[in-house]
Amino acid sequence: MAEVLDQRLGEVVKALEKNMATMSSFSKDIHDLKGVLEESSETLDSNDDPGLLPIPLQM
Repeated sequence: MAEVLDQRLGEVVKALEKNMATMSSFSKDIHDLKGVLEESSETLDSNDDPGLLPIPLQM
């Protein structure tokens, strides 16, 4: 019985580690996207060309 519980606990730990790695990667992707959106917004805000209309970002 203890052996089965130990095995199951090991499986749970592996699943949690995988989930943490996925969440960390997702967090980094969101951070990168935020930087790209901020840079794009700044570029649009500083654009003097009246032919380009800035698109407001809604979050």
